[in-house]
Amino acid sequence: MFIGFVWLVLCSILAWAVCARAWRSRGNTWAEIGVTLVGLTAILCACNWKVETDATRQRRLVQNSLLGYARKMAQRTSFMGHYRLPTGAPADNPVYQRLLEAQRRWLRSYPDAASVYTVRPNDHGGLTFVVCAEADLDQNGKIEGDRELLVPNGEDYDDFSPEFRQALKEGVGFSKEPSTDKWGTWITAAAAVRDLQGHVDAILGVDFPAETWIASQQGARAADTCASVFFVLLYLVMCSGLLQHFSRRRISSMAGQDARTALRIADQTMEVAELWAIEAETEPSQTDAA
Repeated sequence: MFIGFVWLVLCSILAWAVCARAWRSRGNTWAEIGVTLVGLTAILCACNWKVETDATRQRRLVQNSLLGYARKMAQRTSFMGHYRLPTGAPADNPVYQRLLEAQRRWLRSYPDAASVYTVRPNDHGGLTFVVCAEADLDQNGKIEGDRELLVPNGEDYDDFSPEFRQALKEGVGFSKEPSTDKWGTWITAAAAVRDLQGHVDAILGVDFPAETWIASQQGARAADTCASVFFVLLYLVMCSGLLQHFSRRRISSMAGQDARTALRIADQTMEVAELWAIEAETEPSQTDAA
């Protein structure tokens, strides 16, 4: 659960407790106050569903966008004859140089991508880099450090990630969770690079910063959480007004009963006074007669 929403739940319960104390002091019953807690729970559950649903929708939108970008670059890589490039070919290979220039151009035109590369499965159960241009991973406008340099054709990489296996079987693959390697923490979109017969020749991977991936979902959650705050406050205000109405009706009813009781007592008092007056008048008459 989004940490901001957890705070919303805690603050909502605290606000409800403060309101419940005020409502009780106004004469509302615990049954009436308990109903408001049930309603608050329902609202929080609905808001949580909305928060998670929108985060999932945002994740799918970003995932589809990144997969579309990887698929497009894989198609262009296939068209440029990647299948003619042997693993471990020399750096001056014309196809290799053409693909390196294409990857550099793609990285400049799509700054959200951290790196672009192609890999092939090797006999050791891992992957072997084929074309991997240098990349400005820290976005400072310079190629600095070993991790930002191009990876030579033929260098092995032991981690055969699930998204690459998925791309081999289904044509595209995507990281379910951010993964960390010696270059950083990424979300990876992968697409198959094919030869002229349609067979998978290699896998093209595009790494995207995990921070961007997470921020897109957190942004959706934060927006919905702010809206949830408004609905919770509106609900508590409405409950306060409704319970105040119930309290006033109860007080009015009690006041009416007290007034009727006072009238009844006054009538009874008048009757008793009249009886006393009659008795007082009859006693002197009886004394005179005697």
